[in-house]
Amino acid sequence: MRSWFKRNYLLTVYVIIGFLALCWMQYSLTSGAIKGKEKDFNDKLFAVTLLYATNLRADTAAMESLTDTAAAIRFVQQRMKRDYDSVYRLNGIPLDYELALGITRQTSLAEAIPRPAFDETKDRIIWTSNGQHTEGMKLTRLRITSLGKAANHPFFVKVFFPNKAAFILRSMMPLIALNIIALFGLVACLVLSLKMIRKLSRLARTRNDLINNLAHELKTPLFTISVASKMLIEQPAINNDEKNVSFTKRIQEETARMKGMVEKILHTAMSEANKTATDVQAVNIHDRINTVVERFAEREPGMKNAVHLAMNAQHPVVAGNGADMETLFDNLIDNAYKYRNGSPEIWIDTSNEGKDLLVHVRDNGIGMDAETRRQAFERFFRGHTGDVHSIKGYGIGLSQVRSIVAAHKGSISLKSSPGQGTEFILRLPFSRDENE
Repeated sequence: MRSWFKRNYLLTVYVIIGFLALCWMQYSLTSGAIKGKEKDFNDKLFAVTLLYATNLRADTAAMESLTDTAAAIRFVQQRMKRDYDSVYRLNGIPLDYELALGITRQTSLAEAIPRPAFDETKDRIIWTSNGQHTEGMKLTRLRITSLGKAANHPFFVKVFFPNKAAFILRSMMPLIALNIIALFGLVACLVLSLKMIRKLSRLARTRNDLINNLAHELKTPLFTISVASKMLIEQPAINNDEKNVSFTKRIQEETARMKGMVEKILHTAMSEANKTATDVQAVNIHDRINTVVERFAEREPGMKNAVHLAMNAQHPVVAGNGADMETLFDNLIDNAYKYRNGSPEIWIDTSNEGKDLLVHVRDNGIGMDAETRRQAFERFFRGHTGDVHSIKGYGIGLSQVRSIVAAHKGSISLKSSPGQGTEFILRLPFSRDENE
């Protein structure tokens, strides 16, 4: 398991970052919801308290009874506590609050709710329902002022909720529980995803190993058949019989074709295992294209005049592997030839764009539909060829092309439509030093 994480370091990092981002989002949403709930609670609390204070001061007889400190304390303990319980209960506000009675020397007492914080120079607490929360009483802004008839020494009452945070948290428990369940769900999905990715990676590695082993095992008998056929055709008994010579040459041709296919499979496997080009050197793409075209024309004499070259790039040299470049263009030309529509016509153009070398390989073949274009570079995929049944191949050519281009830090794309041919556009970073 540890070795898998090392091999898939970037994937593991991305998954963990994504998971942490989702956790942070969950935390932010929950925190925002709690703050919103607290704001709603405060708004309701201040609105209810302000309405009660307005109605209370309208009671002239009650206000005139507040003649001294003792009378004010009795009034708060008896009437105001009873009134608060009734009003808060009707509005769904918890009753675990504490009251404080104070006296102030402030000259301006406009009813702004919430009131300013406690002013030690002008305000003085003379009674509290719970002495443990005196500091909390001073900090709370929930305050009823202008109580009593003494204009120069009016009383004020402050209301403090020591368990407000716990009350808000309890009211948010369903949402918090839902978020916790969602978080555990995300953890489960993360674990299952990593297990699935690990399993798929192991299966892909097993498949690659099987392909590599089969390809290596095939090389030995193919080599033996190739050597035996060469020795066989040199025997007088075979050489003097035209039919036997024909059979032997056919064996050699098919053996060569099989050897080429095995080499392609091995090259593709190595290209996917090694994501960067090996044996890097300065490679002139124009020279490599000419070499491939000449070699292809030797195999298919009719192709000599079918390939049209327009080498317009001023900087045709790239840093890469020459053999890989030849394999790349051999696959593209072979693909254009196999999927031809009548007499083959292939156009290869080169140009420079910025710091890149562009190579366009276009043909007049049967083209591809949207589904085939989407999977064209997938290994072992072969598109439907309609009525054409003689096209041979195993669907690894374009996959090999993509691997080679990626190993050279380039990109490849294609344009195609049924009956309109196909165009491949290669983009490779060129080397400025062409004398290397």
